[in-house]
Amino acid sequence: MLLDRIPYKSIPENIPLLFNHNLHFFSNACCYESSPSGLFSAGSIYQCCNPPESYTIDVFGADVTQLENHIVFHVRRALQTTHGELCLQIYVEKGNIAQELSEILVKLDIPKCNWYGDGGVAEMTIVEEML
Repeated sequence: MLLDRIPYKSIPENIPLLFNHNLHFFSNACCYESSPSGLFSAGSIYQCCNPPESYTIDVFGADVTQLENHIVFHVRRALQTTHGELCLQIYVEKGNIAQELSEILVKLDIPKCNWYGDGGVAEMTIVEEML
């Protein structure tokens, strides 16, 4: 996981670090008979140069059924908590979920710009009027 552009291992000892930053969490993850399903996502804001703010969404898991809800939640939070134009970065696992992410961004009418769908990353600049 990245916090203020610093990589940390996803281990229990690092969980308290998550609560010292401007993060938004969304989860529909559950575990049934030792079989996890659903997604967990985290969105964070940080300052950059051009545009002046960036919102990064990290999606954990490969269950595509709730991906759109996670993306919409975080894009709304990004628009509520940033000031004007922002860079949106979305990180998902490679494969089927990356393809689904591309389809969701098209559905939300977010222009293609600099998508790297095969690598599981969508990075682009958006403005509020697009939503």
